[in-house]
Amino acid sequence: MNTATFIRAALALRGFVAFRAVCIALVFAFPVTVLVASDIGSVFFFLLALLGLAALSSPGTRAPLSRDAKLIFVAMLVFMAVAVLSYLFVDMSEISLKKLGRYARFLLLIPIFYLLRRVRVPPQTLWYGCAVGAIVAGITAMDQVWWHLVSAPLDRAAGSVHPIIFGDMALLLGVLSLAGVSYFWQQRRALIALPILAALLGLLASFLSASRGGWLALPAFTVLFAWYGQRLVQVQRWHYAAAATALVIMVAAAYLVPQTGVQARIDEARLEVSDYFTYHIADTSVGARLEMWKSACRIFRDHPIIGTGLGDGYVAAKQALIDSGDADPIIAEFDHPHNEYLAALATRGLIGLTALLVLFIVPARTFFRWARDGAAEQRAAGIAGLILMLAFVHFGITGDTFDRALPITFLTFFLAALAAVGAHAAPSSN
Repeated sequence: MNTATFIRAALALRGFVAFRAVCIALVFAFPVTVLVASDIGSVFFFLLALLGLAALSSPGTRAPLSRDAKLIFVAMLVFMAVAVLSYLFVDMSEISLKKLGRYARFLLLIPIFYLLRRVRVPPQTLWYGCAVGAIVAGITAMDQVWWHLVSAPLDRAAGSVHPIIFGDMALLLGVLSLAGVSYFWQQRRALIALPILAALLGLLASFLSASRGGWLALPAFTVLFAWYGQRLVQVQRWHYAAAATALVIMVAAAYLVPQTGVQARIDEARLEVSDYFTYHIADTSVGARLEMWKSACRIFRDHPIIGTGLGDGYVAAKQALIDSGDADPIIAEFDHPHNEYLAALATRGLIGLTALLVLFIVPARTFFRWARDGAAEQRAAGIAGLILMLAFVHFGITGDTFDRALPITFLTFFLAALAAVGAHAAPSSN
């Protein structure tokens, strides 16, 4: 190798190292900022996507995909294809176009995955990012509801986003950080306190947000860790039991301590369910949801195959039910039934529900296999992926998850990052 060639190679290597450092910083910064400075977090997400698009034009980036990555891409593309076809052939309204624009963020999964696979972002970047993000969310929630040192007093913690999004995603960040517990354990046993603290503060942030829908995922998370927990860290049985006991104690304390608002929110939900079925009172949070769910079922019954479309078609069908007296006028305020499964049925029919289930199930199957059969890094990525998919499966039961840009951004980022980590851990398959 002559001197000129050596210098060019050294400069190229130096440039790659700097490029990789930027990518690592962005991957860490996204979960840290996305709930407390959402505009900044979204900028980091789009920067990763732009860097990914640039990397795709570089030689060597588009290496053959593994079967796992292909299946995840196909699941996302099926979901997008159904939404696009619904827009083109059923409802080309402005509302429908806006929703399609939000869904388009799913497409950024591809360049972000290629980028992170190319630069090989260390898995611990994700674990530290999730842990710090959950801790920051927990501190922000306590300040907004209890301390008021920086933030104005709020009844429900919200960070810089909607309380429901804040509570759901803070809870998810906390639980995701537990997937990296084996890394912290191997580095230094005392470091295991970081993901545990993150999980507790993420849970507290969720409680202080009073976002009840996210709490539905807690039993599923408990079952998952009961099944896979000891695969993450080989600890003595009493350590495992102590951690589980501490979690149960915290959940119980959150319910019993009035300052968290958990007991009040659960009691309120129970009363609103009773009022709806006894007196048909729909002008409450739970009552409105139940009325929207009933209306969505009726709309699906009338449009079972391809639905009404994402926008004006759904609004018109809903208004027809109100005008005929078959639905309470309260539902006119919403263009989403606050249930992703019923929304898919009403707006895209059985085809839409199938596409939504494919989006959830296909990545979950891949992550399940990694968690069961993978080596250490791939196993951690698999468990984190299962946490991610379980969370969104449950968030969609009572919320309009995919009607908001930030949850789509969150899911896209973590799908890309975890798929890239899994690709690193199985280089022979790529």
